[in-house]
Amino acid sequence: MLLTCLEYFLRAHDLRPADIARLADYARQHLLAIRKGEYEPSRRFIVDTTCAISAQVHREVSPSELFERAEALLQTTTRRLRHVHSGELEVLAVMLAGVAVSAAHAVAALGRLAVASDRRAVIAGVRTAMRDSEIEGASDLAAEA
Repeated sequence: MLLTCLEYFLRAHDLRPADIARLADYARQHLLAIRKGEYEPSRRFIVDTTCAISAQVHREVSPSELFERAEALLQTTTRRLRHVHSGELEVLAVMLAGVAVSAAHAVAALGRLAVASDRRAVIAGVRTAMRDSEIEGASDLAAEA
């Protein structure tokens, strides 16, 4: 099971996700999807959730304690973490151009172990590289990811 920084922090501090969702003014389902790594947090979500959690633990919590690469996102004007990862995606696409499917499977497997935002970046990079280089069997790998 994928454990995001947010999920780890909530568990480590025995915080109830429903309380955090209420304080941050988000639906519990939205918070759950981000905790599970299914959704990508927006700039607003990161700020609101960080404030809500800070109030619950009675100390200032930094966004980077809760979200991978959040500080980098907050230093830009972009709204989503995927834009912070765009440089890594380009490097990954170049590295994967023309590689065998077995190597692409290895990268996808590593992606399953990474933090949620990095996982999406790796899988997106694999898909892009496969599409660009038209690796045989790419549709099977994309379906697995």
